[in-house]
Amino acid sequence: MDDMDDRPDQTSRLRRQYEESAREETAPQLKELEDLSCEEARQMLHELRVHQIELETRNEELRQSRKELEAARKRYFDLYDLAPVSYISIDEQGIIREANLATETLLGEPRGALISQPFSRYVHEQDRDSYRLHCGQLMETGERQAYDLLIEQKDGTEFWARVTDTSVKDDDGAV
Repeated sequence: MDDMDDRPDQTSRLRRQYEESAREETAPQLKELEDLSCEEARQMLHELRVHQIELETRNEELRQSRKELEAARKRYFDLYDLAPVSYISIDEQGIIREANLATETLLGEPRGALISQPFSRYVHEQDRDSYRLHCGQLMETGERQAYDLLIEQKDGTEFWARVTDTSVKDDDGAV
């Protein structure tokens, strides 16, 4: 919401910057403009109109692309959040970065409480070494790991879970 509220101010500020930049760049050319013939001025005005139409078209294409991107993002989050199985995104240090609604139910804690917690906190003490071993193999080889873990909820309830780990790299190549 804040981004939308700041847009008019940001647009005004950017407009002032562009106008100042244009003044600095065109000041030496103003003398040349005075020497233009009527036909040359018409041709220049026509070219400016064509550029304006091109920019408006590109701007509309960008708006449409943004709408499509937002719709795809919403579909992704709906699929992720509403999946009937637990999905957890964990960083290289084993810290939970994302969790879906099924994970919230499975671990017995709200998602907000899960985020920034080590996943090992929910692994039963007897299985923590196994968990670390599989995580190490995943980081070392990048190959998918599938194994069973005894999970312990905050209230002490225990259950067996089939865990499948997959390594994913971000745009910067970080796991």
